Amino acid sequence: MCADKSSSISIDPSQKRLQYDTPILNNVDKNPFIQFQQWYEKASSVSEIEEPNAMCVSTCNKEGKPSSRMVLMKKFTERGITFYSNQESRKGGEMTYNSNVALLFYWTALKQQIRIEGRVERVPDTEADDYWSTRPMMSRITTVVSQQSRPVSSREELERKIEEVKEREGDGVKRPSHWIGYLVVPDTFEFWQGHSGRLHDRFQYKSIGGDWDITRLQP
Repeated sequence: MCADKSSSISIDPSQKRLQYDTPILNNVDKNPFIQFQQWYEKASSVSEIEEPNAMCVSTCNKEGKPSSRMVLMKKFTERGITFYSNQESRKGGEMTYNSNVALLFYWTALKQQIRIEGRVERVPDTEADDYWSTRPMMSRITTVVSQQSRPVSSREELERKIEEVKEREGDGVKRPSHWIGYLVVPDTFEFWQGHSGRLHDRFQYKSIGGDWDITRLQP
């Protein structure tokens, strides 16, 4: 379908402003993993934040062109952040070629943002199997059916395939080999908190020789 070039499309949110009333952020933990956990636990307690584990994952293709999408964090430990995806999807292909990724959490209700950069590693299959077994049945079936990121003729085609899998496999839907876990091992964290007058607080952690160097950045 071609766009109608004669139509006038204009969106101007330039005067839409939100005033931040958060306290000044003067102190952060020396360990970014502890700082992340503290902020995440706070976000999880705020009713307005329905999915505090929602994060944007950015990857790059062979030409260096970036792409971003929202996924759900499924685990956070002292090693890093785990999420699951189809290895044959666009992001899966890009991470196979280039293991450098960037993550972004943003919690509007708290006026807080966390940026994370690092490299991805594949989660052991046994761990992926354990998580797979906890997923709702419909989520498992959809994962088996969907050739993620590839064209499909209609939604009805997908629904038909879902019914076929239900009839064929019942409750015994196994994890496809291409559906895997990714562990993002961070080398950079940035904690941002909005403040009045756009005088935001930003603290960056960079991994240097096994230690974390902390720098306050200008807004």
